[in-house]
Amino acid sequence: MFRTIPLIIILTIVFFNNLTGQTIYNPVVNSKTHPTLQIEKIVKSDSNTVFYMSIKNKREKNGAFCVDKNVFISIPEKRVKFDMIKSAGIENCPQIHKFNAVGEELRFQLYFPEINDTIKELDLVENCNENCFTIRGIILDPIINEEIHAFDAGVSYYRKGDYDVALNYFKEIVDDSKNTGSKYYAYSMYILPVIYYNKGEKSKAKAAYKNLLNSNIYDKDYFVSKIKEIDFFKELGF
Repeated sequence: MFRTIPLIIILTIVFFNNLTGQTIYNPVVNSKTHPTLQIEKIVKSDSNTVFYMSIKNKREKNGAFCVDKNVFISIPEKRVKFDMIKSAGIENCPQIHKFNAVGEELRFQLYFPEINDTIKELDLVENCNENCFTIRGIILDPIINEEIHAFDAGVSYYRKGDYDVALNYFKEIVDDSKNTGSKYYAYSMYILPVIYYNKGEKSKAKAAYKNLLNSNIYDKDYFVSKIKEIDFFKELGF
């Protein structure tokens, strides 16, 4: 049975949604200089943007880490940058945090000004003299992040030979993604007929192959040439 929600509750929900802003968990990145440096989440609000970071010590002796005060976020497409306001939970160079053991993790936060919601990708750069960190291509779009994580999971299951689980991930991307011009969408279109073929479902492989040929995916000629290396698809003659 439907019930009317009091206006005061609706206004309260809207208020707290605006207050809490947007949180992007485990954002996808294109590249980074420090392998164990992670962005666990980015919290955007009307007042600031906070990067929740962690780094794991890999050195047996003299493991240490610090963050220079000269850190900024860069938005290449707009040719603008925002300097860090402050950090928390981490020493600012030349002061250092010394690790006590291999594998120890340090969690800290970096605070920046508010970022407009239209910004979908940025870089995080430490401007210093030695062992500076850089993380490039940080994706801020939650939907794209979710799809790329799903794609990575699909690739992992495919490589392990778990075709049924991999199929679910790739099929969901092909059926539901709005980012049809992306590389991961193109690869998903390519791999679907291959998985069906590996599962012995040749009629479904044939149908998925037709969809690939009729698509406008990124670098289509490359993916068509790759799939035709499998005799089954080469001999279909479409």
